[in-house]
Amino acid sequence: MSQISKQAAYLRGLAEGLGIGDESKEHRIMTAIIALLEEMATRIDEGQAQIETLTDNLETVVEDVCEMQDLLLEDIDDFELLGGDDDDEPMEEIACVSCGDSFLVERETMLAERELACPNCGSMIELDKRKIAF
Repeated sequence: MSQISKQAAYLRGLAEGLGIGDESKEHRIMTAIIALLEEMATRIDEGQAQIETLTDNLETVVEDVCEMQDLLLEDIDDFELLGGDDDDEPMEEIACVSCGDSFLVERETMLAERELACPNCGSMIELDKRKIAF
């Protein structure tokens, strides 16, 4: 029993101990208010129980997804995650001077462009075509 349910039961006991006649207006309104409080306490308790169940279930799902992700990605390197494979155009790794983030760029793009925007911070990076490995 939650604290709210205990308080509603306590109020019912207090109201019954007042000795107000069953037919009085005061008794009827107090009885209705206490019944409402008891119903609200019951619904709150049920809601809290459902939240706890959902939280437990969500934690289980997150753990399962993490396990599946680890299994799926254990043999995949960063190059493959970025969409590259051995049959694609050769790639060059570029490091942003502003944020330090590294990313891969196709050599063909490096030859065609003078500068690229960093996908992490948006800073423009000037491409040095002399550093492209052939």
